[in-house]
Amino acid sequence: LCFDKSGNLWVTTRGGSVNGKNLHHAIAKVDMTSKTVTFQYKMTEDVYPYAIVIDSKGVAHVASKVAGQNAVMMGKWDGTNYEKYSVTGLKTVTQTAEVQELDLLIDDNDNIYLADRDGCRVVVFKDGKYIKEYSSVYNGANIQINCLAWDTKKENIFIGAQNDWVILKLNVATGSLEQIAGTGTSSIVYNSDKSAITTNNFTNGNNPLEATLGSITGMVCDAEGYLYFNDIHSAAVRVIIPGKGGDYKKGVVRTILGQPGVACEKNMAGTTLSPVKYYYYIDGTIDEAFFSERGKIALDKNGNLYVAGNSANPVRIISPLAE
Repeated sequence: LCFDKSGNLWVTTRGGSVNGKNLHHAIAKVDMTSKTVTFQYKMTEDVYPYAIVIDSKGVAHVASKVAGQNAVMMGKWDGTNYEKYSVTGLKTVTQTAEVQELDLLIDDNDNIYLADRDGCRVVVFKDGKYIKEYSSVYNGANIQINCLAWDTKKENIFIGAQNDWVILKLNVATGSLEQIAGTGTSSIVYNSDKSAITTNNFTNGNNPLEATLGSITGMVCDAEGYLYFNDIHSAAVRVIIPGKGGDYKKGVVRTILGQPGVACEKNMAGTTLSPVKYYYYIDGTIDEAFFSERGKIALDKNGNLYVAGNSANPVRIISPLAE
């Protein structure tokens, strides 16, 4: 998910159909005034798009993976043509089995930052040319990167981890890493069909380094420095509110949507679930809603959060909350 300068929401889809038409994998644009969806470009079946950013010229850049290949495929859509491009000088590295590209950021100079999850790095490039990379190896651990978010000044990048249960802050000037939240222990562990909790370590609280986290799949920072993140093991959208002087380690962690550790007994149609689900989605008020969407987060100019999901392929909207 990302917004362009005109306030349109851009989305990459993997699978799905509209009006009976199989889209496979596509780039879509949502006009937020008319709430109409226009599918811009349909990719081939073996290309899996993960993330999208819009540059200063309005060109959409998409990070994809080709099925069966451990390689990054970049492409750009100018509104008329889609062009694949390679990154000159980019070398494939991996700490595990394969290369995955799970998120993108772009700065004011159109430098693109690619989260290479299993390469445990953030790669920077522009105009198809490799510039540099940052390692996400922290305290000897290979931190797999699920998602990225800028801070308010675009001086630091927040890193949401896959299965390491932490959030890191990367200083782009020095490359230094700092852990700002998480204990390294998963917040909640479920059985295979999400009908029972096997381990519940969930905590929020006034010390982000003592708050337990799950896998973080999307993050975004607002103008006040509030860092919102999608925590799929906690089945919640949560926020870190920085402390004095913008120190996140001295802030607080809150849940703003979802009911971690609470069983959902009915679906949105009111039908009783059997068995119950701890990892489910229901729309409603903050006190009623359940949340378990694995997806990215974007923030519009009015403070609404948009969260992409895969349970029913929705984009859900979370209205601004009062303090």
